[in-house]
Amino acid sequence: MSGRARLALCAAVATLCAAGALLPLVEPISWLIQAAVLLALVTGVGAAARRAPLAGPLVIGAQALAGVLLLTLLFTPGEAILGLLPGLLPTPWRNSAGWCRPVYGTSAGTPAPLPSPPASGCC
Repeated sequence: MSGRARLALCAAVATLCAAGALLPLVEPISWLIQAAVLLALVTGVGAAARRAPLAGPLVIGAQALAGVLLLTLLFTPGEAILGLLPGLLPTPWRNSAGWCRPVYGTSAGTPAPLPSPPASGCC
């Protein structure tokens, strides 16, 4: 394993370890599995982009694009173009913000573990 691959793997593991600190706060823990899969895919895109002769900012852009596409596919496939591309209107983003507001209100006044929000469809 090359040094770059080892670094990417360690960064992915460190990110999952940091996400593990949120486990006592949210039930069920299925969100961590989804996060691990998304993280593995974005890390794989970055590794593939680094193997190609791309400049550093293009690698970051490829990973960001992969992240946005994967999040759109996971959370708002009904409002996305072809179920994958975020729409031209900010409807998917408004829906995501709509999910965050009740969760923030719940997390501000509820002790751990927090219940999974029923409207999100992600957990």
